Amino acid sequence: MRKVVRALDPSMSAASLKSEPAVPRLRFGHILTFAAGDFGFNLYWQSLSLYLLFFYTDSVGLTAAAAGLIYMVASIWDGLVDPVVGVLAGRTRSRWGRYRPYLLFGAPPLALAFTLLYFRPPLAGTMLVAAMLGAHLLFRSLYAVVNVPYAALTARITQRADERATISGLRMLFSTVDPAHCASRHRTGRQPGRIHRRGRCIRGGRDAGAGLRVRHLARAGDD
Repeated sequence: MRKVVRALDPSMSAASLKSEPAVPRLRFGHILTFAAGDFGFNLYWQSLSLYLLFFYTDSVGLTAAAAGLIYMVASIWDGLVDPVVGVLAGRTRSRWGRYRPYLLFGAPPLALAFTLLYFRPPLAGTMLVAAMLGAHLLFRSLYAVVNVPYAALTARITQRADERATISGLRMLFSTVDPAHCASRHRTGRQPGRIHRRGRCIRGGRDAGAGLRVRHLARAGDD
């Protein structure tokens, strides 16, 4: 690399090249714990993908049309909120850094919003649909508040291209483990309209949100 630089700019001496500060390497344990955050995020996301519509129709008692409408509106809202959060996070300046405050202070409300997502209020008709839609929009908003800064940290936590590639690969690995984990923790019972739990994927998503991100991601590098 030094030979290439000197060939491009012969005026640069070997001494000046040697004086360039080396980019420090991250410990693999830090890389692993940072990437593990995607396991917590995808516990949330796979729960929405695999079970939320069944919860709306089988447990809450909504029609398929109403459940689909809630999911569609929430998905559109998600597409609008993500870029807004990205702009706000990029402009944030605080004593905790640029992205870390969103992880520290956004994870606990996100866990509560996830619990609220699977709560059936004592309402009926239009009010029930509105309440479930409000809970879904709240969850999507808080998910974006935490997930978008976390994703942005992948490019900020290190300046080394090989470490960024390792982080991205591990994140994808943790995210692909979640569908199998969630699916293996549930089974559909024989009685129509009921979903029996062999585990607690929903509770796991709540706990992972408050645990993996606050404990591990708070240690991540930030501006």
